[in-house]
Amino acid sequence: MYEQLQKNFRELRLYARQLTDLKDTRIRHENRIYADVCFGLDEPLGKTHPDYLEELHYDDTIALSLIDFDHEDEDERKRIRKSMKAMGVYGLLCSAETAAAKDTTAQMLRCCSGPAMTEWLAIPGVGAPTVARLLGEIGHPVIAFPMHWEENDNYVEGGKEDKKFLVPTVQPDGEIFFERMVSQLWSYCGLGDPTRKHRKGETQEEALAAGSKFTKSLVWNLAQPCLKRTGDPDKNGVVKARSPYKNTYDDARAHYDLREGQPCEKCKGEPCRPIHRHNMAVRKVMKTMLRDLWVAARSDLGVVAIDKAA
Repeated sequence: MYEQLQKNFRELRLYARQLTDLKDTRIRHENRIYADVCFGLDEPLGKTHPDYLEELHYDDTIALSLIDFDHEDEDERKRIRKSMKAMGVYGLLCSAETAAAKDTTAQMLRCCSGPAMTEWLAIPGVGAPTVARLLGEIGHPVIAFPMHWEENDNYVEGGKEDKKFLVPTVQPDGEIFFERMVSQLWSYCGLGDPTRKHRKGETQEEALAAGSKFTKSLVWNLAQPCLKRTGDPDKNGVVKARSPYKNTYDDARAHYDLREGQPCEKCKGEPCRPIHRHNMAVRKVMKTMLRDLWVAARSDLGVVAIDKAA
């Protein structure tokens, strides 16, 4: 059972990292175009400005002006503009990212098809693509397959052999996997002991103990939509279900707001600032979401074990 689990999550990691690379490429493209449009201006235009959006979506603005000149029919101009928008560099980047997100989510759902995980993924505000990217990094929330690098004895300078290669880390009980506790999952995601910080000149052990910065950013991104699901109508008048993690944030924020006016070590001895209290409440939400993810994955492992036994 665990061999197939390892194979499925290894494939998910491939999909998830491809999606991350495409997303980063699309964002870099946006930033470069924006910097070029704003070059020489007294102040930035803003990323909703029509000049920036036109430059972003249409590679050839001269051809765009010729369309308006050659075609009197407004519907025809819209059709051609839409076609140019989809076939431009930015349009193709967005299409590739969307396709990769669908493939990554589909692979994640194949890995996490149990009833508990399905129920957790249905919670308002929980985004499947972000969960897929997170699981691509951490693997199965409960069953971990640690690896380590070993030197290649056959390596020759300038040769075709790799200098190092990854091998499974054998556990004391002889297995190549172990069941991690939720506290270990928090630490892996950079949400363990808050005194553990990445610093310049840190050792490998210190870096591992502080957790992954990238994985922590994924958990942060996972929490943000939940904080916005307040149950109130949005700007279009649409009412979306309130996320239970918004309640978690409100309760934590009310607790931390009791520190208002009190000296805070992180605020350099000054009264605890609102942004610090906000960040502490968000951290509580992040840890709660990871705990619930761990519980759901652990429950589904029991279901799989029962099915195998039957």
